[in-house]
Amino acid sequence: MAARVANKVCIVTGASSGIGRAIALLLAREGAAYVLCADLRPGYRPSASEDIPATHELITQEYGEDRAGFRQVDVTVEEQVKGMVAEVVQRAGRLDVIVSNAGVGPPWTPLHEMSDDMWSGTFNVNTRATFLCSKYAIRQFLQQELPHEFRKRGCIINIASAAGLREVKLSSAYCASKAAVISLTKATALEYGSARIQCNAICPGTVLTPMTAPMLSNDLAMDFFKAVVPWGDGGVDRGPEEIAYAAAWLASEEAGWVTGVALPVDGGFSVHA
Repeated sequence: MAARVANKVCIVTGASSGIGRAIALLLAREGAAYVLCADLRPGYRPSASEDIPATHELITQEYGEDRAGFRQVDVTVEEQVKGMVAEVVQRAGRLDVIVSNAGVGPPWTPLHEMSDDMWSGTFNVNTRATFLCSKYAIRQFLQQELPHEFRKRGCIINIASAAGLREVKLSSAYCASKAAVISLTKATALEYGSARIQCNAICPGTVLTPMTAPMLSNDLAMDFFKAVVPWGDGGVDRGPEEIAYAAAWLASEEAGWVTGVALPVDGGFSVHA
């Protein structure tokens, strides 16, 4: 079977850990010509005694120095997002796939106790940054000719959340910000489909990542997920690779006619949304 994203040039934001890291690694494994790993820092340290190789380092060690790079980016700063897209085009000549993954989790605060900074901060990272990534990716896509081997001029994959489909308590800002990402995704698909620019969202359930690990160590949280997720033991044993598989498919030509979709990858959590 041919590599799913062979010869494609990709950007993944929030690529240093968790879902973003898994997506970047899988895109490289599936043949991406180049993966720009964008984040606030190149790697993460699970503890003071552990030093984990950066995502782009793992890719270059496995596939070659020309297959990946890192750029420090704050996705809430417009000029930095613009520069991120410009760098990958300067390096690789084009952009084929952008995965807007960088985000923040729920503040776990009742609405009446939430500060304006909590609310606006959640939307700034989860929603506005997704808009900025789409904006500058689309500008580049529209300048590109449609390659004969690809059915789409460009591919946008927004990492939303199952909480954007089915609300949960103490997460009003997070749920609303991710629902906005889903709506933005569908509007973008409508607006740019005629240009063969594809836009889809993935709506992950809770998978085990550095961001979710503290929450999943809580017995009450574990009981909640076991109650609301039909699959297996609440799905809490699932890792970020589950989301990466969906992203690699959406980035591939196999999904060349799929656009405007909010794809739940959540063990059935959103079935009753």
